[in-house]
Amino acid sequence: MGQSVVLYTPEGEAVTYRPLSARLPEFLAVYGPVQGYAVETAFHDSLSLKPGLSKLYEAILQAEHKPEEYGLPPLNSTGNTLICRALLRDRADRVVATATAAKVIQSYKDLEVLETAARQRLLAALGFGGEVLDTDETQDQA
Repeated sequence: MGQSVVLYTPEGEAVTYRPLSARLPEFLAVYGPVQGYAVETAFHDSLSLKPGLSKLYEAILQAEHKPEEYGLPPLNSTGNTLICRALLRDRADRVVATATAAKVIQSYKDLEVLETAARQRLLAALGFGGEVLDTDETQDQA
């Protein structure tokens, strides 16, 4: 894929986007391992980010009831969405920036798409563009 791609807004305006892979060298020059920074990614299920809801599901299931009986969606509908959190840590292990992305996981490739989206958002949060375009990112857009 080239260093930039022209996309069109719904209004028909041409906009040039630089894919994540094109922005990564600039990012690493400022926030790379040589400068003492580290990017970490971690996956979380959607319920782990909602501890209250998770406890509610747990109580209902321990009482041998179905979540739907209490107005909650079935657990199988909540288990397909994952969240990826990307963190940038400095030399002192302090968190400099965070970013998250969520995606319904239907195949192994979806994990890669999700992680790429979280990394892209981390770069955008640090001023290295907000474009979403690499092959994985294009899937995320769709």
